[in-house]
Amino acid sequence: MLNDLIARFPDISKEAISKYFSLFEKTYTCYYGAGYGKNSCDDEIILHLMAHLISNSDNTKNGDTAKPVSSESVGSVSVSYVQQQNITAMDAFFSTTPYGQVYLMLIKNNGIGAIFV
Repeated sequence: MLNDLIARFPDISKEAISKYFSLFEKTYTCYYGAGYGKNSCDDEIILHLMAHLISNSDNTKNGDTAKPVSSESVGSVSVSYVQQQNITAMDAFFSTTPYGQVYLMLIKNNGIGAIFV
């Protein structure tokens, strides 16, 4: 999984991966119950989950705030944050990185987390 994560997400620093991978490798099943290496759909979901957890932890370490941005400017620095309403805590947490957003899309497309009555 480590080699796949590095190959799939070259934009995540190798230092962050080295620091956080072993921690989340032991706990990712708390977020997503399937194992890695069973099928390609689960692998894609798990890689995005790991990328989110690692990059979110690395951003928190650097003091970055994790908020979805709706617009940015460079000249005279301007940032607008998305005002989200009626979302779950899980959606709020995973919407803070592009990896988490894809993770949410993938689990929703696969019917994971659906409530059956």
